[in-house]
Amino acid sequence: MKILTPLVLLPLFSVDAIGQAPGGHWSLTTATGNPPQRRENPGAANATHMYVFGGTSGGSGGTAMNDLWSFDGITWTQLNPDGDPGAPPARRQAGVTWDFASNQLVVFGGLDASGTVLGDTWTWNPATTTWTNTTAPGGPSARRFTAMTFDPANNMVLMFGGLDASGTHLDDTWMLAGGAVWLPQSPATTPTTRRQHHLVTRSDFGDVLLFGGQDASLPSPTKWRVDTLRWDGTDWNAVPTSQGPAGQVANDAAYDPIRQRVVLAGGNGTGGSPTGLISEFDSITNDWIRRPLDPGIYKVSRYFAAYVPALGKTFKASGQNLNPAAPSTSTYEFQSAAIAASASNGSGCTGSAGAMTLVADNEPWGGRDWDLTGSGFSNSGIGFAVLGFTAQSTPLSNFHPAAGAGCSLLVNQVTSLLVLPSGGTASIALALPSSTGFAGLSIHVQMVEIELAGSAISLITSSNAQQGTVGAL
Repeated sequence: MKILTPLVLLPLFSVDAIGQAPGGHWSLTTATGNPPQRRENPGAANATHMYVFGGTSGGSGGTAMNDLWSFDGITWTQLNPDGDPGAPPARRQAGVTWDFASNQLVVFGGLDASGTVLGDTWTWNPATTTWTNTTAPGGPSARRFTAMTFDPANNMVLMFGGLDASGTHLDDTWMLAGGAVWLPQSPATTPTTRRQHHLVTRSDFGDVLLFGGQDASLPSPTKWRVDTLRWDGTDWNAVPTSQGPAGQVANDAAYDPIRQRVVLAGGNGTGGSPTGLISEFDSITNDWIRRPLDPGIYKVSRYFAAYVPALGKTFKASGQNLNPAAPSTSTYEFQSAAIAASASNGSGCTGSAGAMTLVADNEPWGGRDWDLTGSGFSNSGIGFAVLGFTAQSTPLSNFHPAAGAGCSLLVNQVTSLLVLPSGGTASIALALPSSTGFAGLSIHVQMVEIELAGSAISLITSSNAQQGTVGAL
């Protein structure tokens, strides 16, 4: 059931000390050893590091490169130098991603230093720190501006579209098994032709999103791809949205599973060249949100970006930047200054149906519902959700002689809400305010059951408590 009572109570509490504007934003890191400026390849990441391969040197003009760099959140390390004959030939506008099944970096296609469109496949193994050319007959045609990402549904790399050597925009779907075997796909639904688009893996949803790009052979505004599609492992399905991202091309995208949002900064498209906005796809509302770009990085384009799970942040490296006070050789990170979190407090006690427990089904982000589920309810009782803003530990026997052994009230009660268990469980959804002024606020919740024997109270039991810290998106 949707619980609206907390919306009335929360504004009564002062949260001035929490600070201002704690939501997601870009900030300059103190990274050392930043790679030389480059552009026009996507970034990639495994569980612990961000990777940057090749691209075109400088902010304009320049030449194609083939050096490889990794970033651990503190230091950039060059893994092979530019011009290394053991690495893939220098290239820009290539497909680059991490294959989590084979634990390798994958590079496909792109445009080499002489302007030739490539169709080769290379993998880099972090265990041996070596490159392998895995190109084999029967793979995708040579192309540039394609998009690749890891498909968790099939445990393979997914690729879609791009621009081939003849200048034709493509709409084909491929899977790469083991970093070596390309498998053509025949989905029932095929997205429109495009290049310079994005594929992002949503690990917590087990799928892939496709968005952005263009078919430059078409007139404006038709050429801009503002649609969003979802790959479920077998087919593409349209995701209806009220708008698309502000920038369709010349940018890079990453999925943040902490906030359950895609992060897409700057780039070019229908919103301007380049746009001064951040676009985020919210996986809860299934819609795009446009936000002002942080002054620190201003109007950015053609950069490298990736989300690193172990670091819990999206990182941006290099690219072009129209703000001279924010050099493109610097490394930036994107995350909320107030991350939602929940933790269990204390323990429940045992009623006639067993031990009572309360779990948080998600994290308490402002503007979303915080969902909690209690279990261990009997068939002869009624439940209450007890809410407050601080913790306590007071035996229930202090309030009523029917309290069970070891049962305690763990929340300084501000209000309580009637819940009606079904099948031994009861759920609540707390609608949290979207204002960032509530970021950092603690909300404590506990379930209590009163078992009845006729009209008499036979037993009172309680669950553990959940303490939620409200985050700002």
